[in-house]
Amino acid sequence: MPYLIAAVAVVAVACALDLILTVAVLRRLRRQAATLAQLDGGDDAQAAVQELVGRPVPEAAGSGHGDRRARLIGFFSPGCPACHEQAPHFLRRARREAGRGVDALAVVCGEPEGAADLAALLGEGATVLTDGDHLAAALGVALFPTFLVADNGTVTAAALAVGKLPSAVPAA
Repeated sequence: MPYLIAAVAVVAVACALDLILTVAVLRRLRRQAATLAQLDGGDDAQAAVQELVGRPVPEAAGSGHGDRRARLIGFFSPGCPACHEQAPHFLRRARREAGRGVDALAVVCGEPEGAADLAALLGEGATVLTDGDHLAAALGVALFPTFLVADNGTVTAAALAVGKLPSAVPAA
């Protein structure tokens, strides 16, 4: 009989532990879903970013590019976790677009000392503008990260994730 009591106690403890772990996994999944929704922007954030389509791109976005204007533009902030998550995706996209003759510009907003690491990473595949607060304000970019495709000096597409942008096509 003592063995039976011990076995029931072990099973009860195992069930309680399983229940605790299941609740913890469900909480983490909810947090991850909320993070993905935030990264995706939700309806309000995506609508705000879509308002950028059709706006002219300020001349500062084309500085250092010679005759060509930046076609793929990413706005980043050093204190933004989603910006750090999207940076490698932006670099891959910038390299792919560069093979098609499209320029990429990474605009890092915020304090210069906090932006150095992010700027160094982004500099591996794009021209980096580290004092980008004025450019973000001129375009009306308020959410980070924000990604734009520009053609002939006008924003043609905008998204909160680089993977949501259409391909940039160089001007003829």
